[in-house]
Amino acid sequence: MNHFYYISFVLATLIVSIQSYPGGPSKIDPKNQTFLRSLLKVENEMNRKLHAEHIYHVTKVFEAYSQVVAGIKYTAELEFRETDCNRDEQPQRPSSSCRLTERALRCHVEIWSQPWLHKDQLTKFECDNMIGLY
Repeated sequence: MNHFYYISFVLATLIVSIQSYPGGPSKIDPKNQTFLRSLLKVENEMNRKLHAEHIYHVTKVFEAYSQVVAGIKYTAELEFRETDCNRDEQPQRPSSSCRLTERALRCHVEIWSQPWLHKDQLTKFECDNMIGLY
């Protein structure tokens, strides 16, 4: 019987330690306003790195994490969906008038945010699992 309690204790300890640790990434609500502000600030850079003909917008955040590292490092998996706005005509057309198309990418992003410097830097941007793309 003592082995049962010992094994249960060890398993519980492992589960808790796997979920988070001091200084490590912590899961955050994908609707966290501070995170979403940082994400919005780097969306234009994401579009530049994509080199697509049309403008894309973040339409869904699947999961997000934050970590304190001389600022805040945000890591997220998200949906980046194409709009009908051409990149060349964007300055003449407000982004609110862009309609979403069926083409979407699942992307991994990392953002380094230093709010006291008003700085948000896209440090990693990778997309795959193309949905509805050519």
